[in-house]
Amino acid sequence: MLRASAFVILVVTLAASWGRVIIDLIMYKILLFHVIITTQKRIKISLIKLYFFLKIDAPYIPV
Repeated sequence: MLRASAFVILVVTLAASWGRVIIDLIMYKILLFHVIITTQKRIKISLIKLYFFLKIDAPYIPV
């Protein structure tokens, strides 16, 4: 009886930890994807800002 309950506890613990690992991996992938998307957006925005900044400051930049 004790052995069976210990086995059940072990299985539940393993399942919980593996489930957590899988959830962590999924969340990590989502987070990574989100970070990639936001960095691409930021890069795009900063490139646009840089373009306008250079366009505005172009006459004052010595070539």
